[in-house]
Amino acid sequence: MLRSKITSRIKNQPLKIPTSINPSDVTSTNRIVSKKTKLNKTYSTKTLKGKEKTNKSATPSNKSAKTKKKKEDEERKRKEEGNDHLVLFLDEEAQQRAEVAEKERLENEKRLAEEKTNVAKEINELRRRELSEFYEFILPRQQDVITILERQREDFKWKRVMQCDGTPDPTILPEINTFISLWRDEKKRIDVEYTMKQTNLVLSLIRELNYVMNSIPNGSPELEHVSTYKKTIEELEDTLHLKWRHAVHATMLKASDLQDLETNNLQYTAENDNTTVCIWGNLSHNPRIKGYQFDKYSFGFDLPKPLSLANIAIIGFFLKYDYYSERSLLAKCRVKINQYSYDPIPEPYIDESEKKPAESNDPEKDLFDASLPPELRKLMEETKQREDEAAAAAAAAEAEANRENTMTDRSATQVVSDEAHDGKNLTQTSLERQKSKDEKLLNATADQILEELADESVVDLRSHWPILPLLQINLYNIPPQPKKVQEWTIVEVDNDDILISYPYPSDPMIAERFYEEYSSGNKQKSMENEPGKSKTEEKVLKKNKTATEETMDPSMTLDATMIENNPEIRKMFLDAAVKQESALVLKYKIPNDVFVTEKPLLARWITDRNHWRQEGYVEYQYSPDTRLISFKTYDFGTYALLSDRHAHMPFQSWRMRPKSVNNLLFILNSQSFEIIFEVKVSSAAFYLCK
Repeated sequence: MLRSKITSRIKNQPLKIPTSINPSDVTSTNRIVSKKTKLNKTYSTKTLKGKEKTNKSATPSNKSAKTKKKKEDEERKRKEEGNDHLVLFLDEEAQQRAEVAEKERLENEKRLAEEKTNVAKEINELRRRELSEFYEFILPRQQDVITILERQREDFKWKRVMQCDGTPDPTILPEINTFISLWRDEKKRIDVEYTMKQTNLVLSLIRELNYVMNSIPNGSPELEHVSTYKKTIEELEDTLHLKWRHAVHATMLKASDLQDLETNNLQYTAENDNTTVCIWGNLSHNPRIKGYQFDKYSFGFDLPKPLSLANIAIIGFFLKYDYYSERSLLAKCRVKINQYSYDPIPEPYIDESEKKPAESNDPEKDLFDASLPPELRKLMEETKQREDEAAAAAAAAEAEANRENTMTDRSATQVVSDEAHDGKNLTQTSLERQKSKDEKLLNATADQILEELADESVVDLRSHWPILPLLQINLYNIPPQPKKVQEWTIVEVDNDDILISYPYPSDPMIAERFYEEYSSGNKQKSMENEPGKSKTEEKVLKKNKTATEETMDPSMTLDATMIENNPEIRKMFLDAAVKQESALVLKYKIPNDVFVTEKPLLARWITDRNHWRQEGYVEYQYSPDTRLISFKTYDFGTYALLSDRHAHMPFQSWRMRPKSVNNLLFILNSQSFEIIFEVKVSSAAFYLCK
């Protein structure tokens, strides 16, 4: 009953919706209505009809909500349209800014291009003006230089003809060959003094030949004689070396007459501007002699015991000329030096933008307009080409006809001029043939240079160069000496014209073993310095070394076949011989007038291979304070100290200042010293200041 009353109230009570509700609360009211409908699912259809009546009564409020919503939508649309107008305005402004920036960029590029063009024109005009002035200045003087050089060559030839002092002309092959053959066969005047005079003469002839070769102009037919001049220089150098050996042999034949009264040994020295000779002969055979020192020439040596008892002579030559290095392939330059040519005068500067309209005014190019069809354009080009070829053929035929007509009227003088022209062509072809030979020789020598430089001990003369004087040290037997018996002087005939080398050591394998032992000792020292080696291994090595030294007595004699067939016995024998026949110690002080900044290389000349090689010596030492070098060696011959060619590079500065009329000083500063050249009109002086 109670439930039915409640439901009747609900049916009769209308549903009231407040008019003050916000449009945004419509959804919330709808949710309330939906909840109420869920509660009233069990209601009857009458209640639903009543509910529909109440909804019909609420339609005016819904209309007001819709109008408000519509207004809000319109306001929102107006705002969006306003935003769109703002975006469009900003885009237009940005576009205007971009257009202004692009316009400014184009103007800047155009201005820079104009400035660059103006600068290029100014530079071109300046370069054309400077080069024109330079050629106006240099060309007459260049011709004057050529004229002066030709006059100097003619004067030199005339002075050589008028010299008349008995010296041969090295450029005339019969004269120089006669001089060499007569001097080589000379048997009477073979003393040191005469040989020194001949040395000065030979060196002057070599300098004369070098001057002649360097003064030959390019394209001259005299270039064919360069190879002959080089062979003549080599023959003069070989003959000079031979005559020095004859002179030393003649001196050693009188060794007993020239011996020192205090030491009873031969101590002979001689010098001139180009050569210094130091001879020491062991005539006393005193075992107490440990060595000798030539104090005047700062040359000395320490003798091992076997040599102090031997009949030997140590001869040292100090050569202030070097004819060895020029014979080496490694003295050749890496790159062939081309003849220098000046820069040409540039053409006037023409801008490409100005050049294009000028090209469009060309009448020939107007004939072949690009707007024409390609077939017609091609046909016009072929026709024009055929017309040009026909005109050229007609001109050639007319020229040939004129030449045939003039050939019949040629005179005898014309024939002579043609023969001279043919001779000139022959010389040109011979020069070209010689040039091709030189190029092939240059390529061949390049391969040989690479083969020689594969050996690290070979000295590259393009990076190092010998310091004069060269050291030529040799060990010779003393020839038989005269003996006085009462009133007679007995002399054993010596059929040899030169001294014979003394074989030291007695076995060549001793020297090889000495060098091997030295190199292995250096390796052993480096291994000992390495960490991780046990002390027991070092003790075992020392015990083995002392055992081999004690078991082999140098004085004991063994069968030769036993030594040769057993390598261990051979090694033990060589080790003992190395101690018995020790190496010779050589000492030399570098002259004070030779400037040395670092330790120079020491190399020995290998005659068979014609190169300097760092071998044949050990324990090479150099003292910068005393400028003294020392080394041990079994190998005698020619030694050289070599310095780096680029030790003083790069140069620091240079300057020129006047000294007097037609006289100036050119000063060049390097890292170590200062060179001053005094330049005059007719002469030049050079001196060195530290």
